[in-house]
Amino acid sequence: MHVRFAAFYFLHFALIGGFSPYFALYLHKADFAPQEVTILMSTLLAGRLLFPLLWGWAADMGLPRRWAVPLTLIGSIGGLLACLDSPGLLRAFCAILVFSFFWSGNLPLLEALVLDHLSARRDDYGRIRKWGSAGFLISVSLIGATVDVAGDGLVFACIGLACLLLGVSLTLPCQEEGSPLPRSCTPPSLLRTPRVRALLLIGFLMCLVHGAYNLLFSIYLSDHGYSTKIIGVLWALGALSEIVVLSFSAAIFQRCARRKLIALCFFAATVRFLLTAWGVSSPGLLVLAQLMHALSFGLCHAAIVGALADASATGRQNGVQAAYASACGAGALAGSLASGALWSLGGGGWAFTAAAIFAAASVPWLLRVRRLPVS
Repeated sequence: MHVRFAAFYFLHFALIGGFSPYFALYLHKADFAPQEVTILMSTLLAGRLLFPLLWGWAADMGLPRRWAVPLTLIGSIGGLLACLDSPGLLRAFCAILVFSFFWSGNLPLLEALVLDHLSARRDDYGRIRKWGSAGFLISVSLIGATVDVAGDGLVFACIGLACLLLGVSLTLPCQEEGSPLPRSCTPPSLLRTPRVRALLLIGFLMCLVHGAYNLLFSIYLSDHGYSTKIIGVLWALGALSEIVVLSFSAAIFQRCARRKLIALCFFAATVRFLLTAWGVSSPGLLVLAQLMHALSFGLCHAAIVGALADASATGRQNGVQAAYASACGAGALAGSLASGALWSLGGGGWAFTAAAIFAAASVPWLLRVRRLPVS
């Protein structure tokens, strides 16, 4: 069973590895203006804010578990196909909106299924999730080396991966139907608890400070003379560092307080994005910055997911994981919009500097707020 989950994570993040690092660059080379690239990429992020909640609600209200994930993938394939014939801003916007609606649902639904099956062994989540990072690493490296992002090859590669992912989704075990949610376990009730609210806020901040990275990193490097192949290698280094830390995440969480670990992750994000902003001319500094992805995102994400799983009932993970996906989407959207504005006004360096400032400002709060329920 773990093999099927690992295969899904592998292919899901392989598609993200082909899409996220290069799609903004694809739009940039298709002669969309910086403001238009920001609008189109923000459409994806706005979908991450709104649509996971709809899919989580539908799953909790009786959407058949066996077909929920395949349905999201069929719609995603349709959205990608529409991207092939979207030369204007409006048509591209509609195609990306369709893709965003369906794509935003499959990962929260899978996360809920995985966490329910792990039950009391949720520290093993990192060992399964690391296969997603492996898929991202391989995909971002191969596509960066072999696919011309100025053509439609990028979109065709993503469609192929989505079709493989659809096949794997049909082999996933069915989630057992549960009894009606107790009032204390419904998503609105859980969201009223300090524990869950604090964790969702951390997820929001984590994705906020990574907004510039997800939107601008490839364009920023391309504008400074780096080839697509080198850009792919740097993305892959980040994924490789994430695989390593997720492999040891269970042991790390058993030995260290999660609050302090998350504060360390935000400190690492501060250093990382300052290096990216002002060390872009040095490949060595960029390598160091990318290796910090293990902390700034990988370990932080695993800590939040595990703590949220502990806060909700087994069999009722859909709503809470969907809320986390939406919080991350909100943070990513806010970070991308701010980064896009700073990119237009002062260049990519200031966008990454702002990300570092947000990360640094979060560290004192993470260390001082004693009610933060992740220790």
